[in-house]
Amino acid sequence: MPRVSPSSSSLSPKTLHFHAPPSCCSSSSFSSSLVNRKSSSSFLHVGILALQGAFLDHLKAFKRLDLPSSYLQVSLVKTASDLRGLDGLVIPGGESTAMRIIAGTELLGALKDFVHRQKKPVWGTCAGCILLSDRVCLRDAVEKEKKRRELLSDSSSSLDTKEREKEEEEGDGYGEFIRGAPVQTCRNYFGRQVDSFEAPLRCEGRLREMCEGMTAVCIRAPAILQTLSDDAEVLGYIDLPERHERLIAAVGCVEKPLLLTTFHPELTDDSRLHAVFLLHFVLPHRSSSGIREDEEEEEETNFLKSRLSSLILDKISEFTKKKEKEMMATNRSSMKEATKEQEEEEREKTSSSSPPLVSHSRHVACHNYRHFKPRAGQ
Repeated sequence: MPRVSPSSSSLSPKTLHFHAPPSCCSSSSFSSSLVNRKSSSSFLHVGILALQGAFLDHLKAFKRLDLPSSYLQVSLVKTASDLRGLDGLVIPGGESTAMRIIAGTELLGALKDFVHRQKKPVWGTCAGCILLSDRVCLRDAVEKEKKRRELLSDSSSSLDTKEREKEEEEGDGYGEFIRGAPVQTCRNYFGRQVDSFEAPLRCEGRLREMCEGMTAVCIRAPAILQTLSDDAEVLGYIDLPERHERLIAAVGCVEKPLLLTTFHPELTDDSRLHAVFLLHFVLPHRSSSGIREDEEEEEETNFLKSRLSSLILDKISEFTKKKEKEMMATNRSSMKEATKEQEEEEREKTSSSSPPLVSHSRHVACHNYRHFKPRAGQ
């Protein structure tokens, strides 16, 4: 299939109007491009680790970006050989059993090489966030640390070194970690699955304007307790008023192009973070990796940047319109309530300033009786 090359006048995100060719709009075309990975000539090739977890939901989220297969191909990764030729990787949430599967195969070594030596872009969600964290602790250890801090009145120290080493040696059922992101993460911070919840994502840094209005779906979610170096940029928080807590929910790294989210963006119909991963992690790494682009590839890069920016802007516009409608509805409701209250006040004033209607009628009747003169013969 020929690649779509936009004209230079269509590169502005605000003016770009993209219509995918019919052949790439069908689900069968998209599925075939996933299966026939090695024969692809796509400009970008992203993999999703598919041992367990919501990898199919990530697949659908990338599909919603509606990019032609000549620009983006997404494949499922199950073996070390599936990592070859990828421009980026998504590690979805999953149970600890899946993580032990990784530890027992050559896939773990290949993943470490992908992150540490090749320094390819990787996005970890939920359990994937845990695997990419340099330090991981248990919830019980965090509770112990909180009590220790209360006793010592020391809020500046992190988990005790010996205790942290003990937790890391135990592996928390995950086996060995991939690591790479300088953050400290607590597994299952919020408790069991019954404690799963949704909360607004408070965006920071590169995500401040691009991901406004996103919802963080937390299912047995971890929590990023702290960043351990300046290389880790906090991109988002979630606020928990009932617990009086603000927790780090998204972190981006520069030295190794890693994106960590403690929540599940793939479980909503909002694919902005998938667009952000391509736009701010995968494409910049491809440009800085020494791959020399010819004029056609440079045009394709510009088109992808424009298209992804346009998708993000469209979603922001949709969110803004939704908020405006909600505000207008709230204002109308408030005005109706105010008008109703004002009418009730006026009725009360009117009734209190005039004599009762019954008393007035009785007065008239009595007055007429006193002045009544009977006719002759009555």
